[in-house]
Amino acid sequence: KDSPDSEPHVDYLRLLQRAIKKRDGPMFMKVMSAINALLSLLKYPPLPLDPFDAPAANHLGVTVRGWQRIPTNVVHRIADETYQRAVGPHIDVLKRYEAFSSEVYGELMPTFVSDVIRATGLHGGSLFLDMGSGVGNVVMQASLETGCRSYGIEIMPGPAQIARSQLEQFKTRCRMWGVRMGEVELEEGDMLKSAKVDELVKSADVVLVNNKVFLEPHHTAQSQSLIGSSGSSKPSKPPATTNSLQTPEPFSWTQQSPSFHIVIGRKPTGPMDSESATSSPIHAALFGPFRS
Repeated sequence: KDSPDSEPHVDYLRLLQRAIKKRDGPMFMKVMSAINALLSLLKYPPLPLDPFDAPAANHLGVTVRGWQRIPTNVVHRIADETYQRAVGPHIDVLKRYEAFSSEVYGELMPTFVSDVIRATGLHGGSLFLDMGSGVGNVVMQASLETGCRSYGIEIMPGPAQIARSQLEQFKTRCRMWGVRMGEVELEEGDMLKSAKVDELVKSADVVLVNNKVFLEPHHTAQSQSLIGSSGSSKPSKPPATTNSLQTPEPFSWTQQSPSFHIVIGRKPTGPMDSESATSSPIHAALFGPFRS
């Protein structure tokens, strides 16, 4: 119970939920203004009356600097905030694809991306590649969650353009939260014709291939490309861990097994489970429970 000298306790979350339930716009705006004022006091505490006294600490900044690593729920929050602002307004662009082609658009859930990061041991010194990066969700999350260097390539102009815009918004929101992310590089083009892909695959630690929707010719060509690059005669480092939603089958009877392994959704090895990955065509991603 509040003492006579203390400020009365106000449950702002309850008031906010009530305003939403009643669809009360003025109340919603009033409560949000009060919440923002409280957050501003935490971030920008008032200066002491005595100019010789030390200023109060920025409690939000102190908390963030005390993190050994960014909490996963904060990573997902930043990713979701950015998605809603940078991708949400352009959803119609993502619907423009040829059905039953290798250019069907889909996404991976942030929770599943975190599972992949843990399963593959991705860390700050790693190089992560996303072959078919869409709007860039995965490369941005990986670089924020681990500090790794990430590269993504996307063939469709619409998602590729949105990805570039989302990256700028992602960097802005990282600054707002007081956190840092690793370097992210995006390319618009065909992964099978990219000189950058040929260069980076040889030194990559983890390669993600969301190939569940690839047609057989594209799937085979992609497998040949990855195996050929990672299995070069003079590799600069051990072959990359390649995460795939579809097992790359050998393309000749004498072909040896590829020099990388596949990761199942939430198990150490094996082909990824597309259900646990929650990757879906855009119509399902838009109207299904693909984000919490």
